Amino acid sequence: MTCGGLKEMVGSGGHHGASITCLGSGSFTLTIDCYQTSTGYRYRHYGNRTSAPGTSTAWCDLGATIEGYGIL
Repeated sequence: MTCGGLKEMVGSGGHHGASITCLGSGSFTLTIDCYQTSTGYRYRHYGNRTSAPGTSTAWCDLGATIEGYGIL
């Protein structure tokens, strides 16, 4: 399976999110590490599990930014 680069986005409410598209065969899930700037809280959100070729998308809570990502 081959994955492209992370595509970060900002939703209409100001939520930060990201998506990644993978080609080939197999299944995968995007994970994003979020940082809540007002509280200093760090946490991980999981995107949808999907089969390649496909796209997985995950969103942080409002007021949080993305610090890192991974693929499971």
